[in-house]
Amino acid sequence: MDLHLCAICPSCCFELFGQIEPSSNLTKSRNSTLVRSQRTVYFYEKALVLSLRSTAAGAAKWTALSTVVTAATNLLIFAFLARLLTQSEMGLIAIMVVVMALVDVFVGLGLPAALIHRRGVTSRQASSVHWLVVGSNSACGLLLILLAGLLSDFFSQPDLKMQLIVVAAVFVINGFGQIPKASLEKRLQFGRVASAEISYAVLQLVAAVAFAHFGFGSWSYVLALVLSSAVRVSLWAYLGRRTFRPRFVFGWSSTKPFLSFGVYQAADGLVNYLTNNFSAIALGKILGPGPLSGYTLAYNVAVQLPAKVNPIITRVAFPLMAKMQGEQSRVVRTYLQINRICALISAPVLIGLALVSGDFMSFMYGEPYRSYEREFAILCLVGLLRAYGNPLGSMLNATGRVKLGFSLNSIRACLSIPITIWMTIEWGSLGAALSMLISGLLGFCVGAICSRVVLSVKLRTYAAGLFWAVLPALPMAVFLVGFQLFLPTNLSNWTNISIQAVVALFIYLISIWTLCREPFILSVKSRIIRNVLEFKRS
Repeated sequence: MDLHLCAICPSCCFELFGQIEPSSNLTKSRNSTLVRSQRTVYFYEKALVLSLRSTAAGAAKWTALSTVVTAATNLLIFAFLARLLTQSEMGLIAIMVVVMALVDVFVGLGLPAALIHRRGVTSRQASSVHWLVVGSNSACGLLLILLAGLLSDFFSQPDLKMQLIVVAAVFVINGFGQIPKASLEKRLQFGRVASAEISYAVLQLVAAVAFAHFGFGSWSYVLALVLSSAVRVSLWAYLGRRTFRPRFVFGWSSTKPFLSFGVYQAADGLVNYLTNNFSAIALGKILGPGPLSGYTLAYNVAVQLPAKVNPIITRVAFPLMAKMQGEQSRVVRTYLQINRICALISAPVLIGLALVSGDFMSFMYGEPYRSYEREFAILCLVGLLRAYGNPLGSMLNATGRVKLGFSLNSIRACLSIPITIWMTIEWGSLGAALSMLISGLLGFCVGAICSRVVLSVKLRTYAAGLFWAVLPALPMAVFLVGFQLFLPTNLSNWTNISIQAVVALFIYLISIWTLCREPFILSVKSRIIRNVLEFKRS
């Protein structure tokens, strides 16, 4: 029997759990009607909890699959393009990605997240929000077309103008898919969302490599992006047709409850964008597309890749914590556990990559990019700090405290931007990477303050989560440092990377087995031990 359906109907819950005795705290009464009512409520709540856990687990699996495929294809796209295109062409793509990220901040005005956050949304409200999102996305696309010439002149790249004009179509197309996607996520139907995103990622990879192979240069990325975006939105609309069908109605009053939430989220996104991407803007303006290409490739792996992997947890966490509104203790436990898991996933990978940065850049993108090994190592530390703080946005959205995050991130941006400009002028791409590290430390402070104000989490508790996530990776780091010191000089990059990866993984598994006290890891350990014992008995 489907627990999700039973959680909707108390009578079904009673039939499902009727053979289970209620807990002793249910008051016994001579009134049989009252007893039945109490039993029904008890079993209803029991089924609701089980349903929520089961649905969240299934959603996490689909999100994990989608995220892994998307992250892998994104990595492969830039790996192939880096070998097929020149550094100047890759720099042009990097500039375009930075500009698109800026426009993307205003896409939807944060309204899809507001739709997930708000309860009791009517059909008229959902349709009104949908058309507002379509309109705002179209306005963003039009704005990008109008600014294409100015941006081309700013970066001194004449070819950038026409590419930005074509890319503007992506924002218009995506506007039609935002609310269907949000309606699926609100109901934790991540399987349908994942199928569309996997199709998008695979198609973009195939198209980008094919266009580059046939000599389209930097246009390869543009054309692949437009084509794959159209397919993804079509799939979202088709798969979400049962959860949301837009009506041709619009009421401004229906959108007001969502705008107050969404506008602050969009404003917070703008501040985060400036903080996280201003180093690339400054580098592209000061040194041009050549140095920006290597920096962007390093940034994509060290910072963007963990940011894409973390949604395995955080995308499910937002609607899950939103359903826990009013139960702060549950929100605190969920939030801190998600923080630790995100860091635990990212720490071994990023620490390991930082210690083999030169070999990795050469192996992944080619020998010309080995010179960016210092930038890559520094950005790996930035990625670790951001991975630990990534669930903060989901927590603030779920608790309706986006305004607090916006205020603190604004202060962070005001401190980071001048530092970024000065350090980029002085030390180029290395200075840009160092400024990102300073910004990451400030972001850690923002996360600690928000956790304290919203959930009353102490600084020691917040910082301890990062410490315990990094601790199991330290023995692995010692091995990698020793291997680098006594590295045989006659080994190829592929051999070096393979040996270090296999041995480092083995050491990390031993460390996490003995040192990690995370409840999730402990439960996995107990399950493994139980299965081994059962196997021996059989």
